[in-house]
Amino acid sequence: MLSPDSRLLLLDALRPPAGFLFDRAIATTFTLDLETALMVPLALSGYAIKESPDPVEVLDAIRSCAGKIDIFCQAGGIRADRWPSDLIGLLENSIHQVPRPKPGCLFHPKVWVLRYLAQGDRERSYRCLVLSRNLTQDRSWDLVIRLDSDSISGGRGINPSNQNLNRFVLALPELAVMNEDSERASAMAELAEELRKVWWELPEDVKEIQFWPFGLPRMRKPKTEEMFTGYRHLVVSPFISPQGMAIVLGESNDTVVSIISRGDELDRQPQDQMPEGTYYQISPLANLKGDEERSEVSIQTEQMLGDLHAKLFVVETNRRARVYVGSANATETAFNGNVEFLCEISGGATRIGVDALLGEGSPLREILEEYSFPEAPAQDPKKNLAHSVEAYLFDLAGMRFRADARGTADAWSVHVTSDDPVPMPAKFDAELFISPLNRTDRKRLAFGQYVAAEFAPMAGADITPFMALTCVGRGEGGEVEKQMVVRAELVGGPSERLDEILVRQIDTPEKFLRLLDLLLGLGGALVPVSMTGAHATDGSWGNAGVGPGLLELVARSLAERPEALDALDSVVDRLSSTERGRAILPPGWNLLWEAMQGARILVGREHG
Repeated sequence: MLSPDSRLLLLDALRPPAGFLFDRAIATTFTLDLETALMVPLALSGYAIKESPDPVEVLDAIRSCAGKIDIFCQAGGIRADRWPSDLIGLLENSIHQVPRPKPGCLFHPKVWVLRYLAQGDRERSYRCLVLSRNLTQDRSWDLVIRLDSDSISGGRGINPSNQNLNRFVLALPELAVMNEDSERASAMAELAEELRKVWWELPEDVKEIQFWPFGLPRMRKPKTEEMFTGYRHLVVSPFISPQGMAIVLGESNDTVVSIISRGDELDRQPQDQMPEGTYYQISPLANLKGDEERSEVSIQTEQMLGDLHAKLFVVETNRRARVYVGSANATETAFNGNVEFLCEISGGATRIGVDALLGEGSPLREILEEYSFPEAPAQDPKKNLAHSVEAYLFDLAGMRFRADARGTADAWSVHVTSDDPVPMPAKFDAELFISPLNRTDRKRLAFGQYVAAEFAPMAGADITPFMALTCVGRGEGGEVEKQMVVRAELVGGPSERLDEILVRQIDTPEKFLRLLDLLLGLGGALVPVSMTGAHATDGSWGNAGVGPGLLELVARSLAERPEALDALDSVVDRLSSTERGRAILPPGWNLLWEAMQGARILVGREHG
């Protein structure tokens, strides 16, 4: 357990079990990278994750999954170094921002709850991921507990261990100020109710599981003094404070404590206020073997261990161990104000206790070195300034922004406003700018004034609710520039905006055939046809045209998956709604489309 060379990629952990299809996902994350968000539907749809994904596969995955995914993140936690893709427009309604739960506190949990449906029957499978990892591309050492459903009810009825998980999911729409009567909120409530009867397959050496959410409205705070009481502790936390450690250790002075954190974070702490114990940091020489001894896995491990991001608390008492994994750091705000989530697993101390994880010869111990505090806490004015700028932007992101789109045809303008005036930073001098994420012409904002910024001209498909807030802060630490992205409330705009985004992706007959092939599950049968023959370079159906062989292939596919035509119908409608889209439909398409609709009617009769 906790072997640093054991690797599980988050996107791989989302893939459906064998024989099942994705049906619903609810996710929480502190920060959300938009480019990574686009990869989530690929994983849920079972596609391979490649460095340069097939844009048609991405489109097909988003089309089929977007309405079934809800991702909650801290307001201001959306990140994008660049405009990821126009396709992010299809995920707009899946992303929900949560303002600060309290002043100075954050929405910080990292949880996934997923439901899958068996192909061909009504059997359901569930999965829960509790992580220390955000939905980003960061290369860091993180932890995840993956739980797969064992059975639903099955004579065992309601699972009391899932009560807090149920409450956590039910609280999310309120935290994000969602319309609780919306279709999405209703679907979330349905999944939360189903979780009450889900029993989990226990990981090896684990006897019990509990869930511990912090910071939820109208929910009693977990009793940390009971959670963390013990005679031996291991704390793994990238961020740490004396007040946080006091919460974890309580008033006990006789516990044996081991602490693993980042060296630069420990440098900032006053040693006389930190608990006595053995402190560790990841060794900069971890796994640095000779080239001939270094496997691909060890090289990847070295790269991964550059940034500790795992959060772990191990408590031993009465030869038992309780292990807590999740989002909470060993800081005061983690347990007194933030929204956090921990999963507790318990078992024998010899199997999952401190020595099992940190004992001599363990993979974890081999990549650590003992840490010694400096004579005085380190001071870094520039880092302090950066923290102040980030804190200001998180406050700002909690405001409500509105983007009003006005215009006709391709001559659109977007007017961005706010419900509140822009506050003046208290700790530094600053300049503040706003711009749509897909534009570079940012507008300066005036402190003490309401946001009023207009951007024009733009095409309808370029209208986006994602706005970049950029703050340039100046103070004792020099100058720091930070950017965060917020999702404004988008009002107006062309009704065919999403249609045009789709047309931009399916911009050739060949790509349309590729999408058709994916929807019908033909395994590439259409793509070679479209590329064969001396006269087929325009994406037509090849020399054979729409002949009996192709029609039979399509009809057989529709018999196996009749719902594919329903999905294709919406795609064709979108393409047919614009002149540009109609030009993309391959020659002979109308003949095939009529045949497919006829086949769908026959399939319906057979199943009627």
